[in-house]
Amino acid sequence: MTDKTTAQTIQETYFIDNFPQPTKDLFYKDPKKFKVLYKTKLSKIVRQDLLKLIQFVTPVYEIVHYSDWYDSWKEEIYWYKFKTDKQESVKKLFGIYCSSESVNNEAKNKDIFNLLRMIYFYINYGNKAKWEMSGIATRNREGHEQRPEIYIGDFVKYDYNLKTKKSSLKMKKKKSELSKQIDAECDKIADKLIDKEITRIVNINEQIRAAKATLAKYGTELVKGY
Repeated sequence: MTDKTTAQTIQETYFIDNFPQPTKDLFYKDPKKFKVLYKTKLSKIVRQDLLKLIQFVTPVYEIVHYSDWYDSWKEEIYWYKFKTDKQESVKKLFGIYCSSESVNNEAKNKDIFNLLRMIYFYINYGNKAKWEMSGIATRNREGHEQRPEIYIGDFVKYDYNLKTKKSSLKMKKKKSELSKQIDAECDKIADKLIDKEITRIVNINEQIRAAKATLAKYGTELVKGY
């Protein structure tokens, strides 16, 4: 009997592989035309991919507070907690969208990290149990002069109710606002990935022009002995 999970993993497609072959070919052969015809659809696929990625990783913003006899300071650390059974999917998606991410789970691409963090709070908007990331331990030890914390203040704030005299967590932005921001960022990513292909083709054409100019000047005969 075929394992369902394995079959689903094999069938998962990301980014340009979600298009039929002729459209994929167009992306690599004529990215300018692709941009006109399919950029909107590609933006939606980028969003779809990142919504999938956030199921596999949790973007953790950790702050370590330090102090000594004379001063106090802090260090900001950005890292991902991976689902151990999704390493291959994570590697593939990071390879597409932020190839600089390192194997020790540290977030090198801050733009992608911030976007994934936004997506995390967007999909968990109605699940307050997820807001504080209480199931995630800090990566730094706590000591007399070192106090690490999992920070959530970039998206969540404490709201004090004067009537009940109780504090509760509250999202800083509406879910619709987060959705619009996510769409805008996915649009930028789609542009960036298409423009990368345009630049690649421009560079190839420049090399061909340079090669033709060299052949026109010197011909195709090699100088003997070299």
